[in-house]
Amino acid sequence: MAPGRSNLPGRPHEPLPGIAPFDSYIGLRLHDPSADQLWGLEFAVRMVGAQDRVAASLQEVATPGFTTYDVRSYCRLTEDLMFISGVENFTNEFYREHLDYRTGLGVFRPGINFYFGTELSY
Repeated sequence: MAPGRSNLPGRPHEPLPGIAPFDSYIGLRLHDPSADQLWGLEFAVRMVGAQDRVAASLQEVATPGFTTYDVRSYCRLTEDLMFISGVENFTNEFYREHLDYRTGLGVFRPGINFYFGTELSY
């Protein structure tokens, strides 16, 4: 029998490293039906499954699943000027991405985020 691929005592086998969890998006987009498309609104949901298939010998840690909700919108004020705004993670979900090792064992993501901007075409 071939030797196991784990360096942990008592665990001859473990999952391969770097397995990303199931991650999916679903959303609804509404927009102005005219050719000018003066406004638009988008609602998005990101669902990430829990990941417990980790390579413990490489210090990977399991992460729970999470769901975030985002709203984005735009309004074209003139032909050349558009205003953009949105709210990300508006339910203020406390979560950590799997395999995010910026600080060793990962870092929790920021909660609710607001943004806005403009686009000027000339």
